[in-house]
Amino acid sequence: MKSKQMSKNEFYLSKLYKKSKFCKCKNLVRLHSLAEERKELETLCNDLFDSLSGIHKGDDEVRDIYEQKIYERISFFNEHNLELNLLIKNKKLKLYYHNEKNNYNKQPTTYKRVEKLLNKKKIVCVHCSNCNQLIAPIFKK
Repeated sequence: MKSKQMSKNEFYLSKLYKKSKFCKCKNLVRLHSLAEERKELETLCNDLFDSLSGIHKGDDEVRDIYEQKIYERISFFNEHNLELNLLIKNKKLKLYYHNEKNNYNKQPTTYKRVEKLLNKKKIVCVHCSNCNQLIAPIFKK
């Protein structure tokens, strides 16, 4: 039963990911820019990981490049999350809990409640406060 519920959640999440996008609202320009940079860096890191498969692990130059890319990725990840948190706290973004027991009905939620919901494997979505565009679903596996 639980695995069936998980697949239902995964299906719903895939629909949300397809619907999610950045709006043109000026409050979210920086967040959008950080998200794009983060995606580019993630692609670069994945390419780097793939290229490391045949290289000797003791190669200092390769290790240095690898570490630099990892630190860049962590930095962008942290900067993106800080911006996201700031926008939520300043009410530029809204949070909704998608209640799976109530046909995924959207319910407004608070910043404080999100962590509890995510720890219970619940689906929370971030929306623009100005135009209500779905920006991104949030889900812990």
